[in-house]
Amino acid sequence: MRVLPLVGLLLAAGLLAGCAKSAPERTIDIKVGRYFFDPGTNVSLNATKGESLLLRLTSLDVTHGFAITEFGVNTEVPPGKTVTVRLVADKIGDFVIYCTVFCGTGHPQHKGVFHVGG
Repeated sequence: MRVLPLVGLLLAAGLLAGCAKSAPERTIDIKVGRYFFDPGTNVSLNATKGESLLLRLTSLDVTHGFAITEFGVNTEVPPGKTVTVRLVADKIGDFVIYCTVFCGTGHPQHKGVFHVGG
């Protein structure tokens, strides 16, 4: 008759294991304009390996693109709107952020850096 307490204990242990919380998602607001990402261009966009990020992108002038190839990110950011992108920083290194929508004569230099540290 001692089986029931053991079953209850095993069930509770299983439920508690399922309740383990992952690290919270960090939100970063990024301003996009001709020809910058802030953060990203003058100051790198920084994360730690394994970190979950919610990027809130807002264009200050015209439609821009926001892409980081290694993380599968490629979205358009219309003027005056906020677009959200989720990603997990699962690689270490410096990765190019670039605009994918022609936004003027400085478009080829419209880049930034996404730095993921260990």
